[in-house]
Amino acid sequence: MSYNIDTFKLKKVRLTLPIDIKFDKYVDWLDEESVIGNFDKGTWSINDNGEGFEMQGKITKAGLEVTNVKVNGEGSGHDYEDLLKPLFVDYKGDLEAVMIWEGGDSITSISIVNGKVTEKEIEL
Repeated sequence: MSYNIDTFKLKKVRLTLPIDIKFDKYVDWLDEESVIGNFDKGTWSINDNGEGFEMQGKITKAGLEVTNVKVNGEGSGHDYEDLLKPLFVDYKGDLEAVMIWEGGDSITSISIVNGKVTEKEIEL
């Protein structure tokens, strides 16, 4: 059982993943079938049944450009540690977000700049 995120507020995201990325390198529930591509519209998405982890973006010549990320609900603590942070570290992305953890026990901000992760507890 993981400590989960109740609220995830995305402030900024910049990340492009390779078109042939193997997500199951990070978590076993996420494989090629979990990534939904709408090539007519040039979009892609991952949705863990509305819980845990969601990511959407555009399909470009450079790869899978991320335009939105959401990490909250059941399993989100694991997804945050095992998937979100490693993706941004490995692919040198940028992200700014604020998270309220289970029941408001803590509020954390995360800033990832060119793959370097900085987290800190904050007060509202």
